[in-house]
Amino acid sequence: MPAGPRLRTPQAIRPKLFPRRWRTPALVAAALTTLLVASPLASATYSVESSPPFAGVAPLLSTTISTVGCHSSGEFPLAPRVNATSGFVHERLRASARYCAGGAVGYGYDYADVSGFPGFYGPNFTVPATGSYTATYEWVFSYHASLNASGPGTSASALAVIFIYGFLFDGTNSTVLDGNGGGAAPLFHEIHEGSWSGGAAHLVVKLENSFTLVTGHLYYFETVLLTTAEAIANGAGTASASLNLGSHGDHARLVALDLVSS
Repeated sequence: MPAGPRLRTPQAIRPKLFPRRWRTPALVAAALTTLLVASPLASATYSVESSPPFAGVAPLLSTTISTVGCHSSGEFPLAPRVNATSGFVHERLRASARYCAGGAVGYGYDYADVSGFPGFYGPNFTVPATGSYTATYEWVFSYHASLNASGPGTSASALAVIFIYGFLFDGTNSTVLDGNGGGAAPLFHEIHEGSWSGGAAHLVVKLENSFTLVTGHLYYFETVLLTTAEAIANGAGTASASLNLGSHGDHARLVALDLVSS
């Protein structure tokens, strides 16, 4: 069996627009226990398809809580859960910060960042010919986020993020293929003053990524969510952020993986 996915730092998969202050540990990949090798279809277009109940798929999960200052806190009121058969992801995140000069010495602000990296690895497949292929990662989201920030000027901010990444892992070379490096953001909202709440029910998001694949290599789908609640305060500021993907019917779900020759 080829080696599993290389452990990757979240900095390697965060889009450049995200603040550099986000610092998180590497993704932890679970062992892939069942392999599924796709066979070419009897048509001119080669295709690999997978949907729930998934076979040959393993969960990926990493979490981090980072705080600075004496009045900052972060937690997972519902710890992340990943079901590799059904494709469901459930979790709840909460962060809060209130500036206190003594606790933020050397930083100039208080902040709390709660981030989850749930996802899936597999199934595996080969391609019949070297060339260009397009992978599609389809997710469905029901979520709710709540943000609050107060203080003069821009002394506080609150942020909620859901971001989808879609990669392929080359098991023959033990390398992660980023493709065109794109991603999709079902939720990216930040405020500096006031309050905001919002959500979605059964929001379907399809992420496409293109790759050049080589015949004879063994490939694996890999798709990961970045979920974050972040609160930052300085001066007289206070902030809080919460993101629900785990109660009152809220969740994320991977519903389809697809690869077609371009």
